Amino acid sequence: MKNHYKVLGVSRKADNLVINFAYRVLKSFYEPTNSESGDAAKYAEVIEAYRVLSDSKLRAEYDRELSVDSNEEKYPGSFYELLQVHKNADAKIIRYAYRFLAAMHNPDNPDFGDPIKFRLLTEA
Repeated sequence: MKNHYKVLGVSRKADNLVINFAYRVLKSFYEPTNSESGDAAKYAEVIEAYRVLSDSKLRAEYDRELSVDSNEEKYPGSFYELLQVHKNADAKIIRYAYRFLAAMHNPDNPDFGDPIKFRLLTEA
């Protein structure tokens, strides 16, 4: 079974905002019309992963199947979980996840500002 979380480079605890962001970044990166990094096969994987993970019913079913089929090692609370990325995510996804979450939790943000979480994100 294909691990859609690995395809998008996000953790299983990632929320829809992070999944959507990773999808948009990877979709534009692997788009077949992109002369530098275009890859039709990976582009199709990204589209399929997003289709499953963005729909709450499909994601719940997929998570049940994945937990039964997967013998993937569990990693404890870590910077990866904090950034909501998979431990095998490439540097580009980690950087984008950090920027997105840091902007969201910046103490200057009146809606989601959280100085403690911002400090932890920066450390990660």
